[in-house]
Amino acid sequence: MGTKNHHVLGLVLLALAAVGCGPAVGDECQPNQGACQDGTTELVCQGGVFIASPCRGPGGCAQQGTLVTCDISANQNGDACSTDDGDVGACTQDRQSMVVCRNGAYKIMPCRGATHCQQRGPQNAMCDVSVAVPGDECEGEEAACSADGQAMLSCQNGRMVQASVCRGANHCQVQGTRINCDTSVGAVGDTCTSDYGAACSEDGLSIMHCVDGAVAVMNPCRGPDGCKVNGRMVRCDESLAAVGDACEGSNAACRVDGLALLECSGGTFAQTRECASCVVQGSRVMCN
Repeated sequence: MGTKNHHVLGLVLLALAAVGCGPAVGDECQPNQGACQDGTTELVCQGGVFIASPCRGPGGCAQQGTLVTCDISANQNGDACSTDDGDVGACTQDRQSMVVCRNGAYKIMPCRGATHCQQRGPQNAMCDVSVAVPGDECEGEEAACSADGQAMLSCQNGRMVQASVCRGANHCQVQGTRINCDTSVGAVGDTCTSDYGAACSEDGLSIMHCVDGAVAVMNPCRGPDGCKVNGRMVRCDESLAAVGDACEGSNAACRVDGLALLECSGGTFAQTRECASCVVQGSRVMCN
C-alpha cells in the first residue's frame, strides 16, 4: 500500500517538473523567440525578456517544436504586443479590418478600400486604405477617397482630413495606387490644395482657383460659352466683360452691353473706347 502511494506521488512530481520547465514572463529570450504560455497566450520577446501577448482568434496559440503561431485576428485595441514586432498584422475574420502591432500595442485599422484586408502570410496582412473617413489613423503621405467618392482625404498629423472636394464628373477615383480627384468643378469655400489648378463654378459662370486652402472666384466668364470643362482643360469665355472684372495678360473684350471695347490692364478690364457695335468673332473682338 505504501509503495503504491509513493509511485503516484512520483508521477505528480514529474508532471509538475514538466510544467515548470517552460519559459515564463520575465525570462530571458532571444529576438523572435516565442512560446505558448497557454492556449490563448503567447510569450513574445521584447528587449531580451518574455512578455505575455494574447491570441484571441479562434486558432489561439499553437506550438510545434520551435514553431509558434498566435491567432491575433480577434485581438483588441490596446492588447500588448512586442515592440520588437512592429507591423506584425492579421486580417479580422470579416476581412473589413486589420489587427496590427504598433509601438507595443495592437491596433485595429479599418480597411475600407475595395480589396479590404488580404492575408499575405502568417504575420503579414495588407490593408486597403484607399477609402477613408475623416479621423481614420494614417501614416506618412497617405491619400484616399471619401466613402461617398465626393472628396479626397490626406494624412495630416496621423489622421485623415479632407484635402479637396471632387465636384467634377469623375469625382474621386482609386486607380491602382493613385487617388485621382476631379476638381474641374468647384464652389466657393471648398477645401483645396496648392495643386488644385483651375475649375468652373457649378453654374458655369466663373472660373475658380485655390487661395489659402479654399476655392475662390478667379474671373467671371460672361461670354456666351461661359466656363466649360473639356477633358482636362478648363476654358473661360471672357469675350464679354464688365469694367473692373479680373483678367490676365492683354485680353480684350466687349462690354456686356456691346457698346464699348475693354482691354485688360493691371489685372482688371478697363474701357478703352466706345463702339456703335462691339462684336466677337471667334477669338477676335472688333469695335465698329
